[in-house]
Amino acid sequence: MLAPQLARAETWRVWRAFLAGGAVTVALTALLTWGAMAPGYLLYRDFVTVPVPVLNAAAFGSGGAPRSVPLDLVTALAAMFAPSWLVQKLLLVAPLLLAGWGVSFLLRHRGAAATIVAAVLAVWNPYVAERLLLGQAPTLLGYAMIPWLIAAVRSPRSRGVRIALVTLAALPAVLTPVGGVMALLTVLVAAASLPFGRRIFDAALLGLPVLGLCLPWILNGLRDPTRGAMPAGATAFAVATDSPAGVIGSVLTLGGVWAPGAHLVSRTKWPTLGAEIALVVVAICAWWFVRRDPRLRRPADLALAAYGLVVVVVLLVAGP
Repeated sequence: MLAPQLARAETWRVWRAFLAGGAVTVALTALLTWGAMAPGYLLYRDFVTVPVPVLNAAAFGSGGAPRSVPLDLVTALAAMFAPSWLVQKLLLVAPLLLAGWGVSFLLRHRGAAATIVAAVLAVWNPYVAERLLLGQAPTLLGYAMIPWLIAAVRSPRSRGVRIALVTLAALPAVLTPVGGVMALLTVLVAAASLPFGRRIFDAALLGLPVLGLCLPWILNGLRDPTRGAMPAGATAFAVATDSPAGVIGSVLTLGGVWAPGAHLVSRTKWPTLGAEIALVVVAICAWWFVRRDPRLRRPADLALAAYGLVVVVVLLVAGP
């Protein structure tokens, strides 16, 4: 009699943790986006839509770099069933909700405190804020699906089910090329954390559907690799300092966006910088604590390595 009661108590504890993180996610999303939720079209930097999106060659990436493939096509199709302003609002809130709910789901067995903290950090951080200020909410879909992809790859279910879960989780991410790259790298890193005998096979097996979903923009770009390219683009979109910590410190704390208009005033203050550095130190200490568990050592090491690799790549590719 005791075992079923303990099982029910554990199930409720897990659900309570997930719901706590989910509730915090909804509250923060509402706080960040409430000013943009009134009916009507948002005309803000890169985040612009029209009443009747047209299904023309441009929606398929013709005439320029395929940076919105297949996003333009999907939004045009969605506008056939719902007002395009409503589709735009969904694209605004979906990344925030998916990110917070995703980390809450991933950490649901760790308790409500873990899911609440994770949800806050997932939704309320410089990377998310600066992308929103740039009007690049759809780009955040790739970021938002990272925890869902990790959960899908590490699911205890059969390979067939995991392939389906990975494909489903990758669908929102691959709406933009950046999101597609994020999804593919996430799957490969997560697969590398699996037991030795499954790593290579699962990385290939689970990565293939994500790669297939990326083909629209890959093939489009390969037809004319230099289309829409400008030599001055690398300089214009280089990482910029948005905090007193310089370029490296800005990137380490998830900032460094190129556009001055998207810089957060709070990040120019030393107290904010101190809090961000303290958070990075706490994260490193948490990594050291978590890796003491043999079952979590490899995932923890890979997570830190992936973070470090992203920082290095950003500085090398987009640095000044």
